[in-house]
Amino acid sequence: MKVLIPCLFVIIGIIYVNCQIPGGWNKIDVDTIPDIVIKAAKDKLDSENILFNTTTVVKAEEQVISGWNFKFTVRLDNQKECQFFIFYKWDWTTTIREFHCSN
Repeated sequence: MKVLIPCLFVIIGIIYVNCQIPGGWNKIDVDTIPDIVIKAAKDKLDSENILFNTTTVVKAEEQVISGWNFKFTVRLDNQKECQFFIFYKWDWTTTIREFHCSN
């Protein structure tokens, strides 16, 4: 019994750490961001007259709610980094909730 209780705490801790929190932010593979969300980010860069040839997403998170929230960082070819917070709705529309660039 003395050994069983510490083992249960270890098992519960492992399960807790590996579970995703419903409605919470979760890290995702950058390749899983939908093309329509990436297009919205590039369109925003164009509308702000930010020049770039290539973009690379360097980190990303998502939150599933009544659609998806995506927070991600894009590195431009001039090494400038831009952060986006974009809502992607079930009807395939996007809304940029936050946007800012460093440098």
